[in-house]
Amino acid sequence: MLPDGRIDLLTRFKLGRNGAISNIRLIIAGPAKRFSTVFADIHTGLLGVRFHPGWGGACLGIDAAALRENVLLGDEAIRSMKGRAEALLRARTIEALRTALLDTARELAAGVRLDGRFARTIAAIELLQHYEGRCSVEFLARSAEVSVRTLSRNVSDAAGLSVKSLAAVFRFQKSMRALRLDPFISLANLAADAGYSDQSHMTREFRELGGFTPGSRPNLPVINIPRS
Repeated sequence: MLPDGRIDLLTRFKLGRNGAISNIRLIIAGPAKRFSTVFADIHTGLLGVRFHPGWGGACLGIDAAALRENVLLGDEAIRSMKGRAEALLRARTIEALRTALLDTARELAAGVRLDGRFARTIAAIELLQHYEGRCSVEFLARSAEVSVRTLSRNVSDAAGLSVKSLAAVFRFQKSMRALRLDPFISLANLAADAGYSDQSHMTREFRELGGFTPGSRPNLPVINIPRS
């Protein structure tokens, strides 16, 4: 799985006949700035919801920074859901589980208190997404009408990743989408368009975030985060 700046609420289950499922386990995956490998056999399914960057911690009521590069499993994930896990664990079909996940995500989002600090922080993260990582922390701080230090702390608290790490993730995702659209694109031109200082910089970040280089990328899914 490639980093996308999000916190994920996932379910892992055994697949039976005619869409029946059993042995549901909850997983809360924290924000990451490195790739991860997920192993599953032919009878295992994964289904979940992915919160927009900055929203996962607030919706789930957990410390996003403490969950960085970390995963909550089983009972630990259930406790973090604070009584909202039962509907997910009761599902017996994929469609029922999908409905329960969407209903749960909506309930969690509706419970978030949108104070001024959080709203300004989310707006700054969305602005960073809009520019696909190609804007400075000073620019974001001015847009949020706070100091650079305050903005950096607020983004880290909300998203679990620093402004620098989020920018790298958004830049990486933009580059991966461009490579998928045009596999023969000039890597030098791609690096310049995505905001890397040069092609070597792009290659270093690809290795760090994805575990591969732009010229040897595997066929992996890329998250399409809508631009604000």
